Amino acid sequence: MNPFFVSNLKMMPFLFVTCLAFSCEKKSKKVTAHSEDSEKIQEKKELPSVDSPVPLHPPQASEPGTVPQPDLPPVAPPAADAYIAKPVREKAFADKVVSFQKGLQGGYGSEELVLGVPVGCSRSCGNTNSVLSLGTGGRIILSVASPIADGEGADFIVFENPFLRASGTVFFEPGEVAVSEDGIHWVSFPCQVNTPAPNGCAGYAPVNLSPHNLNLNPQDPIAAGGDAFDLATLGEKAPRSVRYISITDVSSLIEKPEWFHKKCGPNICGFDLDGIVVVNAWIAP
Repeated sequence: MNPFFVSNLKMMPFLFVTCLAFSCEKKSKKVTAHSEDSEKIQEKKELPSVDSPVPLHPPQASEPGTVPQPDLPPVAPPAADAYIAKPVREKAFADKVVSFQKGLQGGYGSEELVLGVPVGCSRSCGNTNSVLSLGTGGRIILSVASPIADGEGADFIVFENPFLRASGTVFFEPGEVAVSEDGIHWVSFPCQVNTPAPNGCAGYAPVNLSPHNLNLNPQDPIAAGGDAFDLATLGEKAPRSVRYISITDVSSLIEKPEWFHKKCGPNICGFDLDGIVVVNAWIAP
């Protein structure tokens, strides 16, 4: 037998084992690489966890003086004949204080006192039992239970605590009233502080309501008192539906302030809100 052939024949087992080992190593590398690729693909497909510091929806910056968009159904009628504007008897009051920015020397009372039916204290009594003092320059934003509509006559009434004195003059602390449908876009009623009332401001009309006159209709400004507001006076700027009302104290604009306007501290300065009453609202026919 050829010696070279015998020598090669003896080497075959070694070559077979070597090739087998090389093949296994190669396959092992492929499996490892495939596993690593699978993990990378899995990482790419994996969604951020709930606790991920990266927000899925970056928060939107809000402008000063605005309130967040409410999670409420549309308050404006979707069609002209879907709802009608008419006097409302139920849910006719402010139902929530959205925000309160206390002004200088304000804060007397509590936010809960301005919700629901105004209390009042008669025309010659400045009610201090159910009001919230805004303070000089203070501002409050409230939501109403029923979306206000432009109906016949007054659409809503703001009750403060002005009172009629024996001299026949009225002590007042004026507030500028603004309305909004979404809590972001506001339209203000022109408020002429130093003009005889009615002058577009709140805080001038004495309140006839009192715990002793519970039979008075709070939706009738002639009977109950308070400052009445008609959306029609805003013209084309008027929102079709009002869900929010803002009141800002403007007593610092009084040209001839009285003693109490100057010495009203420590926490009873400015506009004293008693409540808000809705007169006309969008309701189903």
